[in-house]
Amino acid sequence: MIASKSNKSPISPAALRRRDLFLLGKEVFGTEEKFKSWLSLCLNKNTGLSLKSALSSKKNYQLVVNHLERIQHGILA
Repeated sequence: MIASKSNKSPISPAALRRRDLFLLGKEVFGTEEKFKSWLSLCLNKNTGLSLKSALSSKKNYQLVVNHLERIQHGILA
């Protein structure tokens, strides 16, 4: 785990993944609200996953990131 210099509490890998995912989502969709809307629809409709389960598993997290990267590059199918 990575420790913050301002306080001694560690930052969990899951928290870092969540931050990175939201930064990518905001880049792809323009706003965090649009990304959250897409994410809730995408996870429930296509995978049956919840946001919590997608972010807690590295495999599920990577599936979401891969999907975002395809959208970012114009690959919608």
